[in-house]
Amino acid sequence: MAQAAHTNLSRPLSHWVTQLHGARVYGALRARFERWPPLRRCAYAAAFLAIGFLRLLRGCALLNDWRQLPLLPLLLMAVTIAGAGEAWGYLFGAGSSLAWRADEELDRRSGIIEAERHLLVP
Repeated sequence: MAQAAHTNLSRPLSHWVTQLHGARVYGALRARFERWPPLRRCAYAAAFLAIGFLRLLRGCALLNDWRQLPLLPLLLMAVTIAGAGEAWGYLFGAGSSLAWRADEELDRRSGIIEAERHLLVP
């Protein structure tokens, strides 16, 4: 039987914090790689709610059944957090988010609820 060490986070707060840090790293790297001047960084950071709204629309397009409507608040939370993290990265760089993300990626136990920890590969 094959085993994989991959896990998905089952604690919503852990997922959202991880998403925030990942988006911050993305924003910082995008601005640095594309050599954005400070004005462009500020403009993109200011538009994070509009960017989040566009992402929400794309996510809603994937909801093809009325029984999936309860997912809408979670999608809204996800795009808001990702947009805020991205804006943070545009304005202030990655800071310690890359190291935080790497630690979280390599040891996900803290993001797993107790009832699911027995499923982790040792």
